[in-house]
Amino acid sequence: PMALYNAVRYNYGAQKGCTLVIDIGARATNLVFIEEGRFFSRNLPVIGTGNAITQQLMKEFNIPFKDAEELKLAHASVAFGGAYEDYDDMVISRVSKTVRNAITRLHVEVERSINFYRTQQNGVKPARVLLAGGTSAIARMDQFFKEKLKIDDVSYLNSFKNIFVSRSVSDDEVASSAHFMGAVV
Repeated sequence: PMALYNAVRYNYGAQKGCTLVIDIGARATNLVFIEEGRFFSRNLPVIGTGNAITQQLMKEFNIPFKDAEELKLAHASVAFGGAYEDYDDMVISRVSKTVRNAITRLHVEVERSINFYRTQQNGVKPARVLLAGGTSAIARMDQFFKEKLKIDDVSYLNSFKNIFVSRSVSDDEVASSAHFMGAVV
């Protein structure tokens, strides 16, 4: 979490209000609240992580871990539900609903953490959210958190915003991996 804090401060500077970084990894989700002159972090093991989603897909489809991981990488998105969720492919529909169930549990924990931060740490409600980590790349993750947290400013962490990257690495390659390189930066 401290490395993510440093990456955000270096690349985004001091921003007004509270910034919440949601780093959704394979085995844990880290939350980092950043306000003027302070930060607070919380680790959420297992909840809403990449491995938890893969394990749910294993159960849903009765398949081994490797196949579930491939299914997640090929078809994962956060389903919005309701009548407008019209998939021609039932596999994609089942995958996205499984992902939504896992991410909904994560959302509940994020809300609890925001409430804890506001009441116990005298923090303010986040004005913006930066998504990070490999699992955050699942399609519609940003829209899901924007809707659920009721925060308009939800985007992906650009950990290379103020960092020079060799010209031998394509801009597309940098853009596609910037959100999960925060701790490395």
